[in-house]
Amino acid sequence: MYIEILSKKLAALKKSGQYREFVTLNRIRGQYPLAKLNSSNNGESVVVWCSNDYLGMSQHPVVVEAMHSAIDLFGAGSGGSRNIGGTHYHYGVLESSLAEWHDKESALGYVPQLNYGLKK
Repeated sequence: MYIEILSKKLAALKKSGQYREFVTLNRIRGQYPLAKLNSSNNGESVVVWCSNDYLGMSQHPVVVEAMHSAIDLFGAGSGGSRNIGGTHYHYGVLESSLAEWHDKESALGYVPQLNYGLKK
């Protein structure tokens, strides 16, 4: 019963154009704010007008070098939940910096774990 109701609601959303589908984009290093559409290296290049990377800092040489240094020292990935596996030194540094910047007693950073390409 619920599957039928849900299926009808989803079909109605799709028909009305209100069903949200994500566009796949891959940024092009050194060509900010360009990205390849549909994650293909052969895809069309598009300009990304909305981004949390307003100043293009994700591609700044100092930032990229810091990321490479962190990967060389600690590896890639979060390793699990902070509550279970412990937190990381750099999270504490970031949170202290954010708290100071905003003149607050403390801050809490949230780093979502994204499972790219994993299939059930």
